[in-house]
Amino acid sequence: MSTPSARYEGYEQGVLMQIFVLGMHRSGTSALTRIINMMGASLGPAHLVGGPAADNPKGFWERTDVSGLNDDLLRELDCRWDDIAHLSPQDFDRLWPEPLLDRLQQVLFQLDTHRPWVLKDPRLCLTLPVWRRHLEVPVCILMHRSPIEVAQSLSARNGFSLTHGIALWEQYTLSALQGSAGLPRRVLSYAHLLERPMETVGELYEFLREAEVGGLRLPSEREVAAFLDNGLRHHETTVESMDGYLNLAQQRLALAMADGSALSWTEVPQPSAGAVETLALIRSQRVNAEQVHASLQRLQADLVDAHAELERSVQAAEQVASQDREIAALGTDLTTVQRRAGELQERLDASLVEIDAKDTQIAALGTDLTTVQRRSEALAQQVDHTLADNASKTALAEQLAQETMLLGRWLDGIDSSFRAAMGSWRWRLGDSAVRSVERLMRRSKPALATDHIEAVLAEFRRWRQDGGAWGRVWKIQLRPPVGANLGSVPVQTPRSSASASATPLTPRLPHAAEGKPDVLIFPIIDWHFRIQRPQHIARCLGELGHRVFYFTTTPLPETEQAGYEILENPATNVYLCRLTHRGAAVSIYDRPMDEAVRDAMLSSLQRLQAEWMLHCPVSVVHLPFWGPLAAAIPGGPVIYDCMDYHAGFSTHTAQMQREEDRLFQLADAVITTSDWLSKRIAHKAPTNVLIRNGAEVQRFKEAAAANNTSPGSRPVVGYVGAIAEWFDTALVAAAADAYPDWDFVLVGATHGCDTRPLEKRPNVQLLGEQPYDSIPARVAAFDVCIIPFQLTELIQATNPVKAYEYLSARKPVVATNLPELRPLTDLVHVTDSHEAFITALATAMDEHDDAILRTNRQAWATDQDWLGRARQFETVMSAQLPKASVIVLTYNNLDYTKACLESLEQFTDYPDWELIIVDNASTDGTPAFLQDYAGGRSHVRLILNDDNLGFAGGNNCGLRVAKGDYVVLLNNDTYVTQGWLYGLIRHLAKDPKLGLVGPVTNNIGNEAKIDIHYSNMSEMAVAARAYTAAHARHLIPNDVVAFFCVAWRRSLLEEVGLLDEQFELGFFEDDDYCRRVREAGYGVAIAEDVFIHHHLSASFGTLPDEARKRLFDDNRARYEAKWGEGWTQHVYRDK
Repeated sequence: MSTPSARYEGYEQGVLMQIFVLGMHRSGTSALTRIINMMGASLGPAHLVGGPAADNPKGFWERTDVSGLNDDLLRELDCRWDDIAHLSPQDFDRLWPEPLLDRLQQVLFQLDTHRPWVLKDPRLCLTLPVWRRHLEVPVCILMHRSPIEVAQSLSARNGFSLTHGIALWEQYTLSALQGSAGLPRRVLSYAHLLERPMETVGELYEFLREAEVGGLRLPSEREVAAFLDNGLRHHETTVESMDGYLNLAQQRLALAMADGSALSWTEVPQPSAGAVETLALIRSQRVNAEQVHASLQRLQADLVDAHAELERSVQAAEQVASQDREIAALGTDLTTVQRRAGELQERLDASLVEIDAKDTQIAALGTDLTTVQRRSEALAQQVDHTLADNASKTALAEQLAQETMLLGRWLDGIDSSFRAAMGSWRWRLGDSAVRSVERLMRRSKPALATDHIEAVLAEFRRWRQDGGAWGRVWKIQLRPPVGANLGSVPVQTPRSSASASATPLTPRLPHAAEGKPDVLIFPIIDWHFRIQRPQHIARCLGELGHRVFYFTTTPLPETEQAGYEILENPATNVYLCRLTHRGAAVSIYDRPMDEAVRDAMLSSLQRLQAEWMLHCPVSVVHLPFWGPLAAAIPGGPVIYDCMDYHAGFSTHTAQMQREEDRLFQLADAVITTSDWLSKRIAHKAPTNVLIRNGAEVQRFKEAAAANNTSPGSRPVVGYVGAIAEWFDTALVAAAADAYPDWDFVLVGATHGCDTRPLEKRPNVQLLGEQPYDSIPARVAAFDVCIIPFQLTELIQATNPVKAYEYLSARKPVVATNLPELRPLTDLVHVTDSHEAFITALATAMDEHDDAILRTNRQAWATDQDWLGRARQFETVMSAQLPKASVIVLTYNNLDYTKACLESLEQFTDYPDWELIIVDNASTDGTPAFLQDYAGGRSHVRLILNDDNLGFAGGNNCGLRVAKGDYVVLLNNDTYVTQGWLYGLIRHLAKDPKLGLVGPVTNNIGNEAKIDIHYSNMSEMAVAARAYTAAHARHLIPNDVVAFFCVAWRRSLLEEVGLLDEQFELGFFEDDDYCRRVREAGYGVAIAEDVFIHHHLSASFGTLPDEARKRLFDDNRARYEAKWGEGWTQHVYRDK
């Protein structure tokens, strides 16, 4: 039945990655192709694969472009798929038109990017000789079905006679045998596939594996059964039923295909005489029918022409009569017009006299206007001087106000410290002793430095009471009296808005570890409130090399300037940071962030980003309040770590729900903590990633090992965590009553929970909130651990951290029926009623010392460490930051090139990108500079062309070697801004139907040009940041984006192709490519949140005007000829 690949020489192992399915129409090739696709063979782009139809509800699983190409190949031979009367193998030994071969090679190129692949089209039985010349060594699977069943199916679908269908089957089968001769191949029976699916699929898989087709897997029985069923077989025959329909040659061929012996034929026979005669008759009938149809069409056209001529004659007669009536009317109108013209001439003469008088008045006014303009220019100069002086004074006033605020904070600290020192028992005791000695020695009290400090601070307090009047500032003497000895009192510098706290901090890192983006955590709780998932993930990301900035939930309000404070360095690479803003205090839990607060805190974040040189900051948001702020930060993705079902909280409002829905749309990735929650929000975040909670496994394990609780103590049932509205106090009270000789120890804050039922039980201890560092030891002292939660929606969404901590300590656990614990029934006693919970407590207490169970719990917990969860976070972050290739094309203008590369180094903080520089034969020293530049940078690739290949040709050189999942073309007369690269990629990643995206700019000839003003690159960065922050995540759909900067996916590049090089040096290649992308079904848009400065026409500007115009006109003509319509000129946006 098969030809093993081992018999073939001349190819390497594993090269057989091209699979062809051959077989007549209606022979089951669709089902076979789908099975091979299940094994892992690619079919190519999904939009090219034909879907289900009424005559094939399971789908055809063949590419529409391949079937169309095969139809065109047959059409070249004056054949159709059902009309192949004179077709012979020799017909394919010819020179085929280049366009057809180009299409064929394009199909194979696309398929070869995803090997192994499978191709199916019944016409391939006939056209395989053409394809085979362009293949390596394909594997062929020949699908055999009874010719009578095939003919019956064609009769039902196409109305063919049975003899016609059988003749086609014979011709297709013989052609397939001849075309696949010498290749690895196998015959597969359609009947066996339906009757013994798994056996047949297994044999096919083994054949492909023996043929060294790599990358395949055996589909499961469930997969195969779901696809195949006997309902696919509408006609069934036996060998005995062939006698009345098949001639001897056809019967021999059918039997040879059925047992596979046809593959051993050394010579494939010619079609039988009966088949040749039938196909010739069918062709004759088709030709006659087409001739009759053509004659009918000609007759119909003649009839239409005659009718049209009659209509024209009638219309001509009517037109003549109408013209006669119009001529008579025009004579009357002419008389009226002549009379009216005389009247108008009289009025015109009078108006000319008035105009002469007005000209005299205008001349006089012009003289007055010149005088006024001169006076206005003088006044404008005075105003400019006044404004400049006022701006200088305003800046000085702001500086003084800031310094005053800092001085006030400093003196407040000194005042507080001084009061504390003077009130301490050490000072009072010492001072009293000294005073006693002075009285005994009859000495007056000397002037001490402390007396001077107290006087200064008293003066300062009076100054503050007066509202900080400047007249009093100068009276404060900060210098101690001459001779006063202050000892070694340390002096603390007043904190700026970016200062550290008094606690020593780890030295600031210049940047994160290589390839590790910085992480900004916008939390739901403060760092020291209660150690939970946010702090654990932050700590572990720091251990993995990321710099982590964990913000406080209470930004510092009412500050004059944007800024921040680094409060603490609580863990490796983790920094607690408090942002400032000018407004009143905000609450993050009960109302959304307004624009004023967002803008103020964004300014503070931008200062943090600049001073700490943040690298592609990834924003991890734990509460929807922070969404608008995180979305406005340039340069990195926003990840929503959705830890809870917020609608389940009693304090949740509709307004906050709208904020969460908005965050689902803004976020580039959504993480959930439980399967229940993942499914609940799937309609809002369909691609959410599940990352469950974890534990500090080693810490709890060591505490359990160190536990020295006395064996004779009373049994202890314990709980750690919040005791809130969802805590089932009635259940715990009933358990305490059921086991009065046991102690129930509950550790956690009780806010919002009615604990009165528990307080009445003598064997229940409510210990309240305890430091996190003490929790492992407390859990180690428990005999049994419990999770007694009511099954509210909030709790059903919960993945309880305490379960991981309990099991890390090897403790038996009894819990209510939480969805996240149901898969752990071999480790946790999951109960569905109060009675079952109480009964399970006794079972758990009996097994708390079981060594095997303790080992099993700890073995499971080993893989649940927070560090592993942090690595999962890293995977999500990396998925948002795929490799990008930036291509910069240069031609002279070295100064522009240097500035462009400088901006790329300064503002491209993307973790995985390559820079490809292509030089088009510059003559101004650019190649030497670029060689030196690329030599010391591993991420830079340099291509030096010997000739100027033009804009399209030069960029195509870079596109051919680009390795990124996204590609960007960037002119060398540009200057990029912070976060530009991810800003473009983010839009493409969010919308699969967006094909091309470009930035806004200061200078371009279409809608991407915005109204923006600056005089240097520093001012540009500020102005650009203000514009893009106000337009975060905004896109403007447009027909064209200019290719001074444009980004798109590699997959689209492979689908649409390279830039068209017929446009030579440049102009219209971007219009052309945008048109090609739109024709392929993708959108084109301008990103309002990415700004790039553009000098415009740095290279073309050096051409003489005449040459530039000629180039523009020639390429416009090429564009219009290519698309068959006129070019639409670009326009600017409305302000």
